[in-house]
Amino acid sequence: MQDGTDWEVWILRFASLGITGIITLDLLLNLISWEGSLTGNLIQCGANIVLCALGIFLFFNTRPSNYRIMLFILIIGFHLLTNLSRFGSEYD
Repeated sequence: MQDGTDWEVWILRFASLGITGIITLDLLLNLISWEGSLTGNLIQCGANIVLCALGIFLFFNTRPSNYRIMLFILIIGFHLLTNLSRFGSEYD
């Protein structure tokens, strides 16, 4: 397997940082307008917190040698946690 180029690593780092920023804003808006059931809100906020932690982890740990694994983690983690967050918002 080839290592990722510097350009690919740079894009992945800042994509994860951008995702973290957007999810942080979503988390703050959820905390400001706390509506619905407690369980649904906890699922939604928990998924957003884990997604923020994933984005920060990827930003600091992505290197050319582990680029492919980190890209896989970003894709799978983003889809699973985004769907879990939306499930929490629809839970009632």
